[in-house]
Amino acid sequence: MMSLINALTASGASLELDVPRIAIIGNQSAGKSSLVEAISGIAVPRDDGTCTRTPYEVQLKSSDLAWSCKISIRTIVDQDGEEHPPVQVAFGPTLVDPAQVEPMLRKAQLAILNPGTEASFFVKLDRPSVERIINGELPPGSKKQLSFSKNLVVVEIEGPDAVDLTFIDLPGIISNVKPGDDKGDIELVRNLAVRHITGNCLILCAFSMKDDLENQSAGQLAKEADPTGTRTIGVLTKADTLQDGEHSRWLKVLRGEVHQLSLGYFCTKLRGTADLKSGGTTYEASRAAEASFFTNVSPWDSLKGEIRHRLGTKSLVNFLGDRLSLFMASKIPELISKTSSQLADIHAKIGKLPPPPSSDPVIQLESLIAEFVTSLQSYAAGASGCKKLIQDVGDILDSFKLDIQATEPRFVPFISGEKKRDEWEEEVVAISSSDKGRNAGTALVESRKKRLEELGNEISGLRNEDFVLKMDLDQVHSQIKRSAISFSLSYSFPTLTASGASKRIWSPSLFKAGLSSLPPVSSVYAQSFMRRFIKLSRTISQGSTKGLYARWCVAFSTCLSAHLDQLFDQCRKDLNYLVSLEKTTTTRNVHFHTSTYHNLVRMFNAARKKAPSKDLIDALVSAATGEGEHISREDVIKMLNGQEYAEEIDVMASVQAYWKVRSPTRYSPIPCTLLQLVSELSYEQRIIDNIPRAIDAGIVQRLHENTRQLLVTKVGLYAPDARERAIKLVSEKCSITKEREELVGRTKRLEEARELLSGFDEQKSA
Repeated sequence: MMSLINALTASGASLELDVPRIAIIGNQSAGKSSLVEAISGIAVPRDDGTCTRTPYEVQLKSSDLAWSCKISIRTIVDQDGEEHPPVQVAFGPTLVDPAQVEPMLRKAQLAILNPGTEASFFVKLDRPSVERIINGELPPGSKKQLSFSKNLVVVEIEGPDAVDLTFIDLPGIISNVKPGDDKGDIELVRNLAVRHITGNCLILCAFSMKDDLENQSAGQLAKEADPTGTRTIGVLTKADTLQDGEHSRWLKVLRGEVHQLSLGYFCTKLRGTADLKSGGTTYEASRAAEASFFTNVSPWDSLKGEIRHRLGTKSLVNFLGDRLSLFMASKIPELISKTSSQLADIHAKIGKLPPPPSSDPVIQLESLIAEFVTSLQSYAAGASGCKKLIQDVGDILDSFKLDIQATEPRFVPFISGEKKRDEWEEEVVAISSSDKGRNAGTALVESRKKRLEELGNEISGLRNEDFVLKMDLDQVHSQIKRSAISFSLSYSFPTLTASGASKRIWSPSLFKAGLSSLPPVSSVYAQSFMRRFIKLSRTISQGSTKGLYARWCVAFSTCLSAHLDQLFDQCRKDLNYLVSLEKTTTTRNVHFHTSTYHNLVRMFNAARKKAPSKDLIDALVSAATGEGEHISREDVIKMLNGQEYAEEIDVMASVQAYWKVRSPTRYSPIPCTLLQLVSELSYEQRIIDNIPRAIDAGIVQRLHENTRQLLVTKVGLYAPDARERAIKLVSEKCSITKEREELVGRTKRLEEARELLSGFDEQKSA
C-alpha cells in the first residue's frame, strides 16, 4: 500500500486527487524534528528557533538493498508564487552514508528559499558558505531569500531497516517572529499547514509535555481541520522532562480521559538537548535508550495493556503504517471514481478547444479564407441557419420605411368652421396617421420639422401636428392666389409648373430642402447597416477560427473595412444619383394618373356635398337684396353641387394623383398629399424600394465576390514567404496553448493514477 501511495505521489496525482497521506505538525520547539528523526532514522537540520522552512516529504521503503538516500526538489509554485504542475528534480548524488543527509537537506532547503539561483549552485557549497547564506548573505542571482516556501524537499530512503511509510513534515507553527522579520510569516506557516492537513490526511500532531496542551496552537489547528478527531493522532514528546507530580495530567491524556481523539495518543522519548550537544547518538542507540526509559522509569514502567503499546517510537511507526494502509484501502474506490469523472471533464474541455495549429499553415490559412467567403455568401443569401444579416437589415429597412412614410402630409377638403371638418379629420386623417406608424424623433422627422417651420412662416394658418404638414381649402386657396400654380399634361408627361412668388417657395423649400435632406438620412441607415455588417463579418471570422488567431482576425478586419469603405463610397454616389433622378416631376403612367385624378375629384366633391349649405344661402340672400356681388348661373350650380372650391380641389386631386403614380407602396383614396412637398414625397416613397435595392446590389451582393482575392492578396498567400506569413497569422493564442498543455498534463497524471489504482484494486480482489 505504501508503494501505491509513493507511486501516486511521484506521478503528481496528488495535484488532481486527494491522495491519503500523513502530515506532521506541531508548535515551534515541540520536538517535531526529533520525532521526524526517530521515525525516519536520519538527522534533519536543527537550529535555535525555526529550522524547518519548507515542507519535507519523507518516503521510507523497506528493501534488501543497502541503505541509500535520494534527495530531490519538487516545485509546485514559481518565483512569483503562481502554482504550476509539479516538477521534481534530483538534488545532488545518491547518498549512501546517513551522516551526509543533514548537510544536504540544509542545502536543498536553501535552494528552495533562493529560487533566483540555480539549485546546482548549492550542492557543492561547504559548511561555512551554507552558514553565511543562512545568516542572510544572498547567493548569486538571488534578490531576496524567502522565509518559507510551498515547494518541497523530497527524501527517499531505502534500506533493510526502513519501514514502509510516507509522511510530510511541515514547518512548526509560530506565534511571533524575530524583530525585523515579516509578521505575515505567522499566517503563511498556518496556511501552509492547513493546505496539507485538509482532506484525506492523517494528522500527526506533536504536543510538548513541557507546555499545557490547551495552549499549543497546533492542537487547535488540528481540531479545526478535523472537528470530530477521527483523523488526528496525538504524540506526546519530551516525556523525560516531566518533574515529579506532573505525570498524572498527561497520563489522563494518554488514557483518553481528557482531550479525546479517536485514534488516541502516543508517548515518545526523543533525543534531547544534551544528546545534541555531546555530538548526538546513533539511531539504534536512541531507540534503545527510549525503550529503556519506558521500561525502567516510573510511572511509565507500571503501565499495562493497551497503554503500554502506545509508548515509544517503534509502536508509533507500526501504528502509522497500519493506519495509513487501512485509510488508503478505504479510499481506493472513491479515488477511482473521482479519477474517471475528472478525466471525463478534462476530455470535454479538450473537445471544446480547437485542434492544434496545422503542420501546413498555408493550407490552413487558405481553408480559413474559403470557409469565411462561403459563410459570407450564405449570410448574403439568407440561407438556412444564416439569416442574421437578412434579419438585421430587415429591421433597419423597416425603420427606414416608417421614417419615410411618416413624412406624408394631409389635405383637409374643408374650410375653417365647417361642421363636417372635425368628422373628416377624426375618421380619415386619424386613419392615415395610425396606418403610418410614425417614428417621431428620427433624423428624417427632425429634418422635416425644420422645413415645416420654415414654410409655416410663409403659409398663413399652417398647422404642424406631429411634424406633418396639414393644409385645408383656405390655405390651398391662399397659395393658389399667391403662386398661380397650375398643372398641364404635355406629351403624356404631367408637368408641374410654377410662376411668380411660388418659385420662391417651390424651388428652395421643395427641391433644395428635399434633395439635401434625403441623402444624409439614407446615409444614416446605410451606416447602421455597415456597422452591423462589419460586426457580423467579424463574428463569422471569429467563428471559423473559434477566436484563436488574433493576427488573422486583425488582417481580416483591416482588409474588410477598407473594402467596405470603397463599396459604401460608391453606394453613396448611387444614392445621390437616385435623388438626382427625382428633380423633374414627370411620369409616363398617364392612364393611372388620369383615373386616379378623377377618382380623387369625385371623392373630394362627395365630401363637399355633405357640407352644410349656409354659404349658398348667404350668397343668394345677398344677391337678392342687392347687397352682394352678382352671382352667375355657373356659380350657383357649383355651390349647389358643393363645388365652390373646384379649383382648389382640382389642384389637390392633381397633386395627389401625381403622388399616387410615383408611389409604388400602396394605393389609398385618403387625401393626404402635400402641395408644397409633392415631388419630395414622391421620390421619398419611391426611395423606400430604391435605397435597399441600391445597398443590396452595391454592397451585399458585391462584397463576397472580391473578398477572397482581397484576403489572399492581403495575407500574401502565394507570396515567396507565404509559409512564414501563414505561421504568424494562424499561430495559436498563448492562452489556448497554455490551456491545452495544462489539460494534457492533467490527463497524463490522471490516466497514470487510474492505472495504478485500478491495478492495485484488481490485485486486492484477486
